[in-house]
Amino acid sequence: MKKLNYIDLGTHSGQEIDFVLEHYKYFEKEFDLRVYGVEANKNLFTELSSKYENNNRVKLFNNAICENSNRIKFYLSAYKTKFGSSIYSSKRNVDASNFIWVDGYSFSDFVNKHILNFKNSVNVLKLNIEGAEIDVYENLVKNNMIEDIDLFCGHPQHDIEKIPELFDKRDKYYSLLENNNIKLVRLCCENEKEISRSVNIFWEIFYTLFR
Repeated sequence: MKKLNYIDLGTHSGQEIDFVLEHYKYFEKEFDLRVYGVEANKNLFTELSSKYENNNRVKLFNNAICENSNRIKFYLSAYKTKFGSSIYSSKRNVDASNFIWVDGYSFSDFVNKHILNFKNSVNVLKLNIEGAEIDVYENLVKNNMIEDIDLFCGHPQHDIEKIPELFDKRDKYYSLLENNNIKLVRLCCENEKEISRSVNIFWEIFYTLFR
């Protein structure tokens, strides 16, 4: 049985985790699943902790993923919603004057601290972190970890396009994706239409690893 780590960056209310867990019912004999959900918004994290408190396959972390591991400002939505917050103050729809401090980790530091079996597992990475995706990709390349990710998942839109302070990095961002053959499959469960178009990660892994 293969160990499979599903790493969910930007867990929000757990929509994609629920989607993965629903599919896992049919793959329990093939994979030993562990879910790592990372959510910086404290209110969402509290709700997630209650939601998954009885599921020992799900581990949750109230952190932000960023360039370097340190305390970092997390800017909240300007519309009093729990969604769309970002570590970038210029992102559309956040309030630059309304922020909280959270512990931030680079992706490699997060993995080294919390996912001990990472190198010997199948790893699925979902990203929806409102612009900080570029920090993850740069970190993966810097630490020679691209090949450790068996499947990249996320929203079909690129959040870097929402953040003026990152506009000068757009060419670098898209080059990172192209040069490292990073192709995101759709995994976004924010509404019924997106759910119907999202992938079953277990079938994707079967296709990728066992074809």
